[in-house]
Amino acid sequence: MIKREDVSFQNGLPVAVRTYQIERYIPHWHDDCLEVVFVLSGEAHVLASYDRFHMQKGDFVVLNQEDTHYIQGDENAVIISIYLDLTCFERRYPYCLYQNFICESFNVNQMQAAYLPELRKIFAAIVMKAADPEQNRSSLIEAAERIMEILTGKFDLAYYHNGREIPENQMQRYYRMVKEIEEHYSEKVDLENLAQKEFIGKNYISQFWKQMTNMNFTEYLNSRRCEKAEKMLLTEDMSIYEISLECGFSDPKYIYKNFRKWYETTPSAHKKTYAGYLKRGSSLQEYETADFLERFSRELVETCMEESNAQLLRSAEQAKSWRKKYEVQLQKYTGSKIRREMIRESYQESGLREIYLPLLDQETVSVQGGSMEIDMEFIRRTIDMVREMMGTLFIEVAFGERSAAEWEQILTTFSDRLQEYAGKEMLNRCRLVICVEAFEQVLEARELQERIAERTGFKNLKLVFRLH
Repeated sequence: MIKREDVSFQNGLPVAVRTYQIERYIPHWHDDCLEVVFVLSGEAHVLASYDRFHMQKGDFVVLNQEDTHYIQGDENAVIISIYLDLTCFERRYPYCLYQNFICESFNVNQMQAAYLPELRKIFAAIVMKAADPEQNRSSLIEAAERIMEILTGKFDLAYYHNGREIPENQMQRYYRMVKEIEEHYSEKVDLENLAQKEFIGKNYISQFWKQMTNMNFTEYLNSRRCEKAEKMLLTEDMSIYEISLECGFSDPKYIYKNFRKWYETTPSAHKKTYAGYLKRGSSLQEYETADFLERFSRELVETCMEESNAQLLRSAEQAKSWRKKYEVQLQKYTGSKIRREMIRESYQESGLREIYLPLLDQETVSVQGGSMEIDMEFIRRTIDMVREMMGTLFIEVAFGERSAAEWEQILTTFSDRLQEYAGKEMLNRCRLVICVEAFEQVLEARELQERIAERTGFKNLKLVFRLH
């Protein structure tokens, strides 16, 4: 069974630091405590509840209290964990134990991006001052308080969706609703009851929740119930039936349906996976703070100070090609799943169902001397996003850029690999749009269209004439 890990906050300080080189860290959770996972070097995979983060040097993510999490690192992974004791901030932020903080350095809106450089500088200062906590006690408290001020005021779920300041009275109502969910998720929680407690109409409170989160209230409630169910699944000797009732699902079939949606697997398979993580155990080398600073202080300062220019560098890179620009959109789907749900609902509401991409152009596929290389990692990420959005992918085939034989080889290989990765259902969501730019290409392109229809699973192929 997965166990709680207690954090040692020395002498009443609201902040603690650990530094370590890591291969793997067994699943665990913390009560009443936020954890900032900061990757100083190398790369790390962090599994936190139903989220999966692939993090590189300079990335950080905030893990909420009670989030079951597991960390794997490559051979160069050095991690800084900064812990914040939420009980020390309840007087100033009375809802902090109920808030859902979503703070991922690689996935922020414009308002939040302005605070990333400051957060990194505070993290570096905390690590350095933790070498002598008694001497730096007041400044450590001040740094922790500033982090909490930024998180509560800029990185709640509502701030991610709205991307702007929100009136205090609206945030207080939203917090009361969140607290109601957290305290009564095991019971019947519906908008009508909440409306009565807020002395407003049911329709108004439904619109209010949508305005604050861009999420369906029931979907959000079920996501929280699933997180509670995961905790019981991994820490208690309970049946799925018992867990479903304990978490507020009226019938076990609903826990299976919602668990699969949020965790993309069944409860039993999820439990088996985490049992494997536990069996492998932890493999890490923890540093004393002074020793860590002697080894990595320069790298710490450089990593935390360079971010102010990183956005400008990324913007310059993104302007180079369609793929760079599209990867910015893909980044939205590398963050927390609840964010992706918000984005998906927004697209669905606006009627966006179709994505057009030159997915198989020369930036993704190269053919030389009969040999072919396809960047399947990029394609898989694109396919995952399309599938999660429940959209249709229109793949533009610029016929004049390659020979018909090359296109046939590419499309046949792509069809095979796509079906192997995502199945026939995903193939049926793809449409090939073969674009010709000269009348003399039409006959040859039509012959390619017929051959591809016979040799692959593509049923939806369109031949179009494109004018420049």
